[in-house]
Amino acid sequence: MFLVNFVTGISDGMLLPFTVMVAAWALSLSVVYTLSAGIGAASLGALAFGLARMLGEKEEIRHHHPELGAAEAETEISLMHAIGIDPQLTSEMKDKMAVEREQWLEEIREHGLGWEMYDAGRARGGGLQTAGGFLAGGVLVALCFAGLSTLLPYRWPVLPAVWLLLFLAGWCKGRVIGKPALRYALIQLFSGVVASLAVLAILLLLLPSK
Repeated sequence: MFLVNFVTGISDGMLLPFTVMVAAWALSLSVVYTLSAGIGAASLGALAFGLARMLGEKEEIRHHHPELGAAEAETEISLMHAIGIDPQLTSEMKDKMAVEREQWLEEIREHGLGWEMYDAGRARGGGLQTAGGFLAGGVLVALCFAGLSTLLPYRWPVLPAVWLLLFLAGWCKGRVIGKPALRYALIQLFSGVVASLAVLAILLLLLPSK
């Protein structure tokens, strides 16, 4: 899971710093400030995404595991009874939830995630791997953005160059997680284009009013 967590973190970690740097770049801040803004956003994002990955594993296992999720399902069924929902309907829902939990466990085993039971050490490791990937992706896009801004004689080629980097990151993500690489590459590219153009459009609307 290390490769999946890390590469996914890299792909996700590029968008937030890129958006922040586009804003700083559009405001004509210096390259140093623009780079600092990108790395700062990458650091904060890595902390948030790492914690989300760690806590998310615990929550998903607690909710979906056939044994651990059974108690939660009983509580939900009791609440349904208390508000007057037909017992036959709640019984059918209970059976359906049980089937869904078994299917979840089978999928977990097929993919070798090791989530049959919650392991705090594994969850922390997954969180650190995701955070590390996020930070690496953020720093990569920040250095690329700042470096091109310094080297190129014109500013506008910086955006398509970083868009290409996002496309490649999306491609790698798709390959690693076993999904259509081109689709993930296009999603990543589209997200980067929309995010950067949206930031520029917002600044164009707001700056004249000052």
